[in-house]
Amino acid sequence: MTRSFRFANREGLLKRFFPWQHKSHACVPSAKTILAAAVIYVPALAFAKVGLVILYHRIINKQPGYTWTLHTISAIICGYSVAIMLALIFACNPIQRNWDSSITRGSCIDRGGLYIATAVTNIVSDFALILVPVPLVLGLQMPRIQKFGLLCMFLVGCG
Repeated sequence: MTRSFRFANREGLLKRFFPWQHKSHACVPSAKTILAAAVIYVPALAFAKVGLVILYHRIINKQPGYTWTLHTISAIICGYSVAIMLALIFACNPIQRNWDSSITRGSCIDRGGLYIATAVTNIVSDFALILVPVPLVLGLQMPRIQKFGLLCMFLVGCG
């Protein structure tokens, strides 16, 4: 056991797990994959949320106030998703600097702030989607336990 551990350390096999021990060209494929995953994640999440809005619209299609609210939420989700996706793609100038740290010319925006903005907008839109059916369910003429069960079903659908 000790021999194999020493062998692993001597040959540098353990070093590959730490990004700061890599050459910049060795991290390029994983950095490209991370960027692609982030760019795919944002519209995928937006499609899921808009799908929930469409479901709400099919359930609540008679009240014009709810229809207007659902269209507004849908437009906001689409707008911030496009903005975040473009900000992720064009975070660095030149774009190759997103995945190649050896490029010294150009600049990048603060990705930490971008990720926080993504999280905040997703949390706010999640709460908006959770709160939309609550007044409608509370106004139904049914026993409280059934209202509670129906609200729980909506919450599970949003979660």
